[in-house]
Formats: sequence, C-alpha cells, structure tokens
Amino acid sequence: MDIKNYVVRSLYKVNNGASCHPDKEQSISPTDYRVYKKMHELTLASLEKYIGGDWELILLEGEVDNAQQMFRDVFMKTYHLWSEQKCNILFVDLDILALGSIEFFDQYKHFTMFAQIGDEQLNGFPLDQFYNCGLRYFPHDMDPAVWATGLELYQAWNDDAEWDREQLIYSKMLCSQTDFVFHQVAINSFYFAYDFDAELFKQYKLLHFHSAKGPKPVFALIKKYYDFSEKISGEIITNSIIDKNLLDQLNEVAGSSQEGNLCYYHRYVPEHNGFFPDFEIKRKNMLAIASRYNTITEIGFNAGHSAALMLTANLNLKLTSVDIGYHYYTVPCANIIQNHFPDRHTLILKDSKKINRDEIEHSDVVVIDGGHQFEDCLLDIAICVAYCKPGTLIVVDDYASPQIVKAVNRFSSSLKPCTEYISDADQGIFYLI
Repeated sequence: MDIKNYVVRSLYKVNNGASCHPDKEQSISPTDYRVYKKMHELTLASLEKYIGGDWELILLEGEVDNAQQMFRDVFMKTYHLWSEQKCNILFVDLDILALGSIEFFDQYKHFTMFAQIGDEQLNGFPLDQFYNCGLRYFPHDMDPAVWATGLELYQAWNDDAEWDREQLIYSKMLCSQTDFVFHQVAINSFYFAYDFDAELFKQYKLLHFHSAKGPKPVFALIKKYYDFSEKISGEIITNSIIDKNLLDQLNEVAGSSQEGNLCYYHRYVPEHNGFFPDFEIKRKNMLAIASRYNTITEIGFNAGHSAALMLTANLNLKLTSVDIGYHYYTVPCANIIQNHFPDRHTLILKDSKKINRDEIEHSDVVVIDGGHQFEDCLLDIAICVAYCKPGTLIVVDDYASPQIVKAVNRFSSSLKPCTEYISDADQGIFYLI
C-alpha cells in the first residue's frame, strides 16, 4: 500500500471567543479571517517551495463558536485522517514560514513536535516538557498508544478549557513515548520570530510568528520576511542566465575590482562569479523588460554585465550602449559582447550629454546608469524627455540616491511611475508621458 504524505493546515471562522484565554483574541472578524486567508496563501507558497517530498495539502475549514471548538475539531479530523488511511501527516500553523529546504516526511519514527517551550503545570496537568504544537508530525507507523493518550484527554476537553489545553494535550502525547529523543537538528532549524532580523535567514529553515498577537501586524511581518526571502533566494536564477564562458571572459578582462554593476557589488567579484543577492530584483526586472522590448538604449555600459543579461533574455533585442569609456576594460568587454551577440550590440563611445536625437529617438526603453551626480542624471533624463517618444520606458538605476531622486523629481510632469514590475527602492521605472 502506498503511503501518502499530507501537509495539513486549518482555516476556521471563529464567531466569538467567550471561552478563550482573556489575553488572546476573542473572535476572528470577517476582516481578520481574510487576513488569515492571505497569511495561509503566502506561507503555503513557502512550504511548497521548501518542504521536501511528494505531498498533498489538506486545508481543514469550518465555522465554530470559539477557539476550543476549532482546536478539538482539528484534533479529531487529524486523528480520523491518520487512522483511516496509511499516511504521514505534517500539521503546519498558518503563521509558519519556510525559508529553506527541509525534510520531514519519513524522517521521524515518533510523533514529533519541534519547539520546546519549557516546564509546565496547569490545573494539575503536569508535564516534564511543554512543546509548542504549531508544527507537529504524525508518522504513519507511530505507536497507536500515543493517540490513545490524546483521545483519553480529549474526553474532558470542553469549551471552558484553558487556552493552552491543545498544546498541553499534544505535549502529553509526545512525552508518553518513552523512547522519544528530541531531535537536535529540528531545534536548530525552527525559530520564533518577533521582529525582522535578516540574520535569521542564515540560521533557520522555519520561522513561527505567533499570530495570536493579532493577524494584521503578524501578516505584515511575515510578508516582510517572505519578500526578503524571495529577493535573496532568486540569486541562482539570474546567476545561471548568462552563459558561463561569457561571464568568465567579462570578469577576466574587467578584474575583481571592477566598478559595481547589476551583478556585483562595487569592486567585489566573488571567486565563483556568484551574483550579489541584493540586486536580484533589479536583475529580474531587467530580464522582464528586455524580454518584452526589442530596442533598448543603455547609458552606462561599464563591463557589459547588464548588456549580457538583456541580450540573453531576448534573441530579437538590438541594444545600444553609450559610455564615456573611462575604464580600461570597457572597449575590450564590448568586443566580447559583440562577438557573443553578432550584429545585436552597438557601443557609442561618448559622453551621454552629447547623444544625438537619431541615436536614441527610436528606443523602446532607455536605461539610465551613467553618472550618479545630480547634474549628470538630470541631463540624461532631459535628453530622454527631449528626444524619445511618449510611452518610452525609462529605467533609472541607483534610485535610492538622493541626488538621483532629486533629478527625477525635476521631471515629475513628464514621467509616470510604472507599476508593472517588482518594486525596488534602488530602481525607478517610469513611462515617458
């Protein structure tokens, strides 16, 4: 018989919470329910990306009068699912976000929870160890006596139970396994997050956010982690776009201390040529833009990494690069680009302030990444406004710089913000009006 793997979650409408703990939310309003639904959708995307194995989602839903009814309903539905078919069950709360690849299915032979809270004794209900039950795993071959322990306690579980009764019952089930050994790897992979801390991405695979503190602020924090995770996890995607031999050639000529660009931090190229993760959104945007338009002009060629990315994205793209030629490697790198993309790239070696109308007026897109002083950017934008047709997409790099923002603001009546691409504070994208 095939053993099924299920990730189980619960999303209930709780009409009132008169029996809930006084410090917890007393009900789930229609607005809060919609927030929890969004929370489920967002965190589920992370589970689908990182939880290993072949598994199916089961979302338990219903409408109840209070939280204890919800907890009991989830308990019994989980038990019936496990007892009626041969399956492994991983229950994951809605406020748990995955940050990295992790395995659960067929990794544990015991009923397991993954976050010890401490010693507890509540209303004569002693436990040697008290565990958070937001993440719990039921293997198909766990001892049925563990469920028997829970079912016995279930009999006295009513609407007036203390808030933590659910966790206490699951903890009692956990500790009823005499040969259970807490899994150290699981401890190191799971963490409770209360504020944003980018360092957590280096240490943990799963974060738990305690949505009982209020769904709206918790969802905002989860989304902040999720967006940051997407930003840094995409490095491999764009790193593999450019042909490796082409990338090696450009970096060999420009050297490891080349000026910063779309792929690398200023004067730093790693030995493995891996792209700088903080620029991933900008790279993804340039890929999306280049795949959509066939005529692009970029002001600022540098070592050709942006050119390589755009030309790779669209086989029909004709790219013109304007560069003052300050760096010794600019012309040799342009030659490499032109050899790799025959008849598709042109380098105009001049100050961008001297661009002629016929060199830019037919462009569908202009990427401004030249001089980063106010006057330089101001004149680059002025040339676009004067020479380019309405509807031309203007991409302004280093948009987080106050000097760049000041220059862009001077043309606020001529530039309409474009919202079709991923927002990045360091990249401004506009339509020319």
